[in-house]
Amino acid sequence: THDGTSCRITDERTAQCATTHSPCDVYIDYNEDEVELWDITDRTAPVRLSVTPYDGSEYTHSGWWTEDMRYALIHDELDEQRNGHNTRVYVLDLNNLAAPQIVEVWNGPTRAIDHNGYTLGDKYYMSNYRRGLTILDVTNPTDVTQQTFFDTFPSSDSAAFNGAWGTYPYLPSGNI
Repeated sequence: THDGTSCRITDERTAQCATTHSPCDVYIDYNEDEVELWDITDRTAPVRLSVTPYDGSEYTHSGWWTEDMRYALIHDELDEQRNGHNTRVYVLDLNNLAAPQIVEVWNGPTRAIDHNGYTLGDKYYMSNYRRGLTILDVTNPTDVTQQTFFDTFPSSDSAAFNGAWGTYPYLPSGNI
């Protein structure tokens, strides 16, 4: 595990978790070359629900779930450098916890590396290293669009590890 996050599933998907786990605490494990889902409701006996690799994986690093917990966004920290494409964010459909599927790939306008993102409402706030802060509209997670960005490293948008490392939209002040 490099990074991970957990969410509490309270809808019909709890039937896909271990017996009697309703609600079900699901750990999303961004695990270097794949995403693993774990039922961690019983912390002493976690149960792996699924393993999801994806094409072009170089270093599955981090991500976050949408507010309805039906999708997870995935950051691959090395795919821009090693595969030579622009910023790429993958969207994983979590409706089937045993067999989640990549349903969307958002491609940004630059090669800046995507990193650490968080969902607040229908917006996804992610650090984009040399590009700065990028805010995606995830109202429809199968059709992600850029809402805006704020360049914090104006001298370059290349695939390198300096610039904005993290963003955090949950401060009481409303500041990011």
